[in-house]
Amino acid sequence: MPLTSSVGRLFDAMASLAGVRDRVSYEGQAAMELEWLASRCTPTVAYPFLVEERQGEDPGESLLYIDTRPLIIAVSQEAGQVDAGIIGRRFHSTLVEIIAQVCGKLRKRSGLGAVVLSGGVFLNALLTTEASARLRNDGFRVYRHHRVPPGDGGLSLGQLAIAAAQQS
Repeated sequence: MPLTSSVGRLFDAMASLAGVRDRVSYEGQAAMELEWLASRCTPTVAYPFLVEERQGEDPGESLLYIDTRPLIIAVSQEAGQVDAGIIGRRFHSTLVEIIAQVCGKLRKRSGLGAVVLSGGVFLNALLTTEASARLRNDGFRVYRHHRVPPGDGGLSLGQLAIAAAQQS
């Protein structure tokens, strides 16, 4: 299984398995359709997943690895038998749980109590709202984008700001 940090590809896979969409015409299309279907369903339990600590390349370095294989297996077993909206809702609940568990483990290591939610996946209103609420309930200070988009637009603006600062 290839390693990736892209939750967008996981959304694409879940949308395909749930029967929502196998091909897209634009970035985020499958994810948006899955979100829309999920938003029509009530919150539910999460699918299984694993968060493992692994030794990094440097001595004493510990990495967190999120294993989504149990999630993919569970969705595959439900595909064609369970409504795509319910699968989408459970998938969103799973992502919220993954975020909460990873942030909890990082807080234990570092003592930090602030979380910044950034990246294109946080254009997803359902995920952003529920992850923010869960993290706040877990005692975190949550920061989100308000003036700049969390995806590529914000990244481009940040790159421009760095380039401008280097020109000064």
